[in-house]
Order: sequence, then structure tokens, then C-alpha cells
Amino acid sequence: MTLYWALPLVLGVSYLLLGRFAASWGVLLLLLQKAVDGIYSPLTKELIQRDVPDSTTRATVLSVESMVRRLAFCAFAPILGLLVDRVSLAAALYACAAVAALGAVTLLGFRRSFRLEPSGPRLEQARDT
Repeated sequence: MTLYWALPLVLGVSYLLLGRFAASWGVLLLLLQKAVDGIYSPLTKELIQRDVPDSTTRATVLSVESMVRRLAFCAFAPILGLLVDRVSLAAALYACAAVAALGAVTLLGFRRSFRLEPSGPRLEQARDT
């Protein structure tokens, strides 16, 4: 499904535009970023729900996923702060865009390795309703 790799791509483009332009319409890009953030969680939770059938294992996977996201933020935020202080806000936003682009390319490259499409009865049930 293109949505899984398109979300980081949308984030990357919004960071590029925010780094390039300082305008009041930039607030719309911030809203777009929050929309992507709001879409991300239900999508990943659904994937985990579908691919991890055991409930105790699923709870562990959900906890690890949450911790990894927070640890990534903890590692990346100080680096961005240093970029803002020592270079510019635009440089920090470009770094965010680069990380987002790397994520999109990685997901795009591995799309055949992961079952990102709904499968089996769920797809048929959705069509019947």
C-alpha cells in the first residue's frame, strides 16, 4: 500500500517547504504534519494487530514500538537543537526532511518484504459490507 511509504514522504516535503519558506501559510504544513502523525498510529496498530496473533506477544510488540519511537525522538531532538543553534532553523528542517526521505525510500524498498496489504477474509469482509 502506497500510504505506508507516502506518509514519511509527505512529512519530508513539508519539512523541505518549511525550511525553504518563512510564511504564514507554513501553519498549514504544520497541520499536515499532525494529520500524518494521526494517520500513522492507527495504520501501524492495525498491522501489528493483524500480524501478531498472540495477545501477550502483541502487547510486547506494541510496547517496543512505542519505546523505539520515543528513543528515536530522544536521540534526534538534541541533534536538531544543535543544528538550530549552530547553523540555522532551515538546516534542522532539512535534516528532518532527509530523515523522512530515508524512511520513505527504506519502506518503498522493503515493500515486498512486508505484508502491507490487507489479506484474506478481512479484505473480503470489507467488500461485502
